[in-house]
Amino acid sequence: RLALAGALGLGNAYARRAAEIVLAFARTYDFSPVHWDVGMNYAGFGMLLLYAYDLASDAMDQGERGEARSFFDRLCAAVEQNDRTWTERLPWNAYNNHYAWHKWAIGSVGLLLGQPERVDYALNGPMGVRELLEGGVMDDGLWFESSTAYHFTTLYALMPLAEALRNAQWPVDLYTAEFRGGRCLRQLLDAPLGMAFPDATLPTIGDCYGRAVCLR
Repeated sequence: RLALAGALGLGNAYARRAAEIVLAFARTYDFSPVHWDVGMNYAGFGMLLLYAYDLASDAMDQGERGEARSFFDRLCAAVEQNDRTWTERLPWNAYNNHYAWHKWAIGSVGLLLGQPERVDYALNGPMGVRELLEGGVMDDGLWFESSTAYHFTTLYALMPLAEALRNAQWPVDLYTAEFRGGRCLRQLLDAPLGMAFPDATLPTIGDCYGRAVCLR
């Protein structure tokens, strides 16, 4: 929010404060925690920092920008390591929503740092976006994990990656691309409309953590 305020011209102080927060992570966080969920967690806070950097990098000097970019490279490497752990040691967990978050981070950092191999891995690597959409989207467009919450958890990661790819004019546009069997991102957007109750709330199926979700 600070970075956005600065980008909207509300004051250089906002952008500088956002830059200082990004740099605080860059200078102190070492990505030492090890856990099955850590890749998703790194993506969760890491992408917020990446967007802040993208908006507020003009408030940094050249050396500070180098520190930030090194941080995102290390963040991506940590997510990649966790992603490999999933593919190698959790084969029964194919098409899990965690993979979408891993690929969100890897693809986004690849775009930021000009590393096309990382973007390609996010799209076409093991449990990449292509494989997730082809194998994880059911005929009715719902995510296969039998949870209305996890449907949106997956979409939460794939949508900003699609936006970043389009903004970067990447050859693959996830908003329009169709994969094997006609699978596409739009199916995930349309599917909840088919199961919504008349008041626009959704049935809490599977792991939904006791929350009501409304489409309005």
